[in-house]
Amino acid sequence: MDEFCAGLFALESTGPAATVLGRNGREYFRRNYAWPVVERKYLEMFDRLKREPSQSAMDPLPGWLARRRRALRPALEVLAAVPSGPVMR
Repeated sequence: MDEFCAGLFALESTGPAATVLGRNGREYFRRNYAWPVVERKYLEMFDRLKREPSQSAMDPLPGWLARRRRALRPALEVLAAVPSGPVMR
């Protein structure tokens, strides 16, 4: 916590450094995260995915009922099968 406070104090007490850091942060955001940059990256990715052949066909996803089919025993059955009583070594 002391380091954080010292960092904030250093930024407040040195006006030129804060100005330079702010300018650099805005420039970094503009180069990497502004909407035109993000849009261009998405469009490039979609073009690349369209051009590249698929490596393998994906199996279709199961339907709603198949996803809810019980694949495991009920918890009470599992717990009933666990040994109980004192432990001996």
